[in-house]
Amino acid sequence: MTKKTVWLINEGENLPGDDNNPRLQRMGLLAYEVSKLDGVEVVWWQSTFNHYQKKFRCHEDKTVQLKDNLKLIMLHSYGYNKNVCLRRLAHEWKTAYRFYKQAEHEPLPDVMVTAMPTIAQAHYVVKFGRKHGIPVLVDLRDLNPDVFVSPFRGLMRQCVKIGIKPLQWMLGNALKHADGLIGTTEPYLSWGLSYAKRPKGDNDRVFFVSYSDSGVPTKLNDEAKWGKYLGYEGIVCCYFGQFGRLMDFDTVIDAAELCQKNGVKALFLLCGEGELLEHCRGQVKERGLSNVELPGWVNKTDIADIGFVADAGLMAYQNDENFNMQMPNKFSEYLSLQLAILLQPTGVMEKVIADHQCGVRYDNAQNLYEAVKSLAEDREKLELYKKNSRTVFEKYFSVEKIYKEYGEYIIKNAKK
Repeated sequence: MTKKTVWLINEGENLPGDDNNPRLQRMGLLAYEVSKLDGVEVVWWQSTFNHYQKKFRCHEDKTVQLKDNLKLIMLHSYGYNKNVCLRRLAHEWKTAYRFYKQAEHEPLPDVMVTAMPTIAQAHYVVKFGRKHGIPVLVDLRDLNPDVFVSPFRGLMRQCVKIGIKPLQWMLGNALKHADGLIGTTEPYLSWGLSYAKRPKGDNDRVFFVSYSDSGVPTKLNDEAKWGKYLGYEGIVCCYFGQFGRLMDFDTVIDAAELCQKNGVKALFLLCGEGELLEHCRGQVKERGLSNVELPGWVNKTDIADIGFVADAGLMAYQNDENFNMQMPNKFSEYLSLQLAILLQPTGVMEKVIADHQCGVRYDNAQNLYEAVKSLAEDREKLELYKKNSRTVFEKYFSVEKIYKEYGEYIIKNAKK
């Protein structure tokens, strides 16, 4: 078998060796799964900047050999302090351009996979692929730049629509010249194909955002930290991730207040960091909520422990088009931990939990309160939802199954 070299290019994910032992995400998990295939060399391109902690991993380009056949190349760029700012755009474009220039100094691959976002990255990877005759697959993860429009109304909305026209043109051009599109869901793939202005072809596929299967937790790793939650009489609802503008914690806190006022035994563990964390702390303190705890950032060992003590996972995203069309990492993560799903967005995730009876969708705080109350009082239903969550994960969302298939698809598209 002829050896194949695969390049995976993305921006903004956790990396092995980052502080606090974070969980790997889509490209990182894919990199390790592809590296398990026979006769494959993997080069994973990323940035020196840690998106989640807003700090540099190092201050110059760096190459790390993660395995004998898996190499990580980190490119240095500007960095930024906020998720939404002009400096972030400058960082993304510089990182993408630096890839385009630096890639000339590496042995050419047989196939490349680039994540979108960023648009800059998709543009430069496709450009590099066309220059050297290398197949390029684009992994669609976000409705960028369309999502820039949704926060605005009136005249400002029209201005933003005009402002993103160049980005839309650039994205359409990249997707049109890609050799295949990968959607995290069917709606995402359809969205990408509409930009490419073509029908679905044999090289266009859907691979769900999957999660590494560590099995259902059976004991605590850190009893001193999480043992106090064992044996809680009611229902434990958890969240772990960014406290960013795309989340809706106000609805969760309002529901928690209703639970406390009405004597419903429910505990809300909201874990993570971000721009909304202090707002949430202020709300919890102001309302005197003893049933909401904010432990801060948690690593993958903590997450396993939270999964062991919790019953339900909160998909507390804003109900907008972006999240109605996708299934973020958190969804498969909760399923892997055998947690019932409490879901705010509609769309693809709603269909999964409805078809497989593994959760409840809510519209507002009253809905969420009623769902939590129902599950707290009906342990049999709660256990059924939890059991079904794990079954769905094993069938549709396990990295070892889905990303192995993804890797085989990548190799199939490599240069002959």
